[in-house]
Amino acid sequence: LITMDWCSKFCSSSGHKINPPAGWKDHNFSADEPLMPWFGIDIGGTLVKLVYFEPTDERVNSVPEAETTRKIRHYLLSKTAYGDSGVRDVNLQLEDQKINGRTGTLHFIRFPTSSMPGFIALTKSKGLAPNSSTVCATGGGAHKYDSACQSLSLKFKKMDELHTLISGIQYILKQNSLEAFYYTDPLNNETCKSEFLTSRVDPPYLVVNVGSGVSILAVAEDHSFRRVSGTRRGYVSRTLLLANWL
Repeated sequence: LITMDWCSKFCSSSGHKINPPAGWKDHNFSADEPLMPWFGIDIGGTLVKLVYFEPTDERVNSVPEAETTRKIRHYLLSKTAYGDSGVRDVNLQLEDQKINGRTGTLHFIRFPTSSMPGFIALTKSKGLAPNSSTVCATGGGAHKYDSACQSLSLKFKKMDELHTLISGIQYILKQNSLEAFYYTDPLNNETCKSEFLTSRVDPPYLVVNVGSGVSILAVAEDHSFRRVSGTRRGYVSRTLLLANWL
């Protein structure tokens, strides 16, 4: 979720330990501020998931940031659907987020991976990517489309997918307590219903990530994790968090 060069503060690519940075509570990091716009992208086998940080503080009026923000707002944020299958999930957006000393809104966009070439063409033709921008990217497509994005003067900072998954869960749970829920009487179709967790969700827990493949991760109290099981093929795209099952 941390969308530029300093995203490595969240997601170490050298090991399996997630160390939240100083200032984690308010996400007001002291790293050098990267150029706008701030994007993060997960290019999977089926879907591309894009997150965009839209600045909303008074500094958004600075030049040239204002021009770039205006273009993105016009082409990406003025609509919730793109073509036949692209979607901006308005119900998922997070407002008043403080990241790297800036305040803004996190927007979440998804579209089929087959539309990635069209997205790159749109970004290039509309000038949505300024020179020397770095985008944190994960998924197999981060390697596949690396060279294509160089034509946009973009640099992909490739991140480990499982590290970003775990740190993303930590971030979302701290931002919205209603993101975690469970099913009561899951084997009874008549009485089964979802209930929000009212207590704080802390490790240890299991994460079952179901996408093109399935990965089951055991997350320990110190936020380290290990893959305990999984398969190569999945059937739905969903992340399940099973608290205190270690």
